[in-house]
Amino acid sequence: MKQLLLILLLAIAAGAQTSAPQTSASDESKSAKIVEMQNAWLKAGSEGDNATIRGLLSQKWVAMAPSGYIMHYSDFEADHNDSHLPKLTMEKPTVEFYGTTAVLMSHLTTEKSGGPTFNLTSVFQDRMGKWEMIATHLAAQPEHGPGAGGK
Repeated sequence: MKQLLLILLLAIAAGAQTSAPQTSASDESKSAKIVEMQNAWLKAGSEGDNATIRGLLSQKWVAMAPSGYIMHYSDFEADHNDSHLPKLTMEKPTVEFYGTTAVLMSHLTTEKSGGPTFNLTSVFQDRMGKWEMIATHLAAQPEHGPGAGGK
């Protein structure tokens, strides 16, 4: 009886280990690609490089700016614009995958000391082997209150 109980416990433990979520090398590679694309978007936004931005976006892309303004792909029709984002750096981006969809979340800090900080959420979709950004939400991070300072 003790042997049967021991075998049962070992089987349960083995099953628990195999059912634990595993991060594959493929997911790590896809995460790196998503972070790379987001960084390219931030850089192009700070330089007013609309041509690069269009190359990263789905034509159905939609976004909300901290002001509440809703943007669309068509807002980047000119190759360059004089309205730039500040130079922003992602802090500890997190990427989660849901089938062919990826969600990136991160805090953004400005290069300028004491500049505003933001919370970023971007949604990407793999369409026939090519990742495209399909939605973005950029929100000003409150200085005080729950979640302030990325905590």
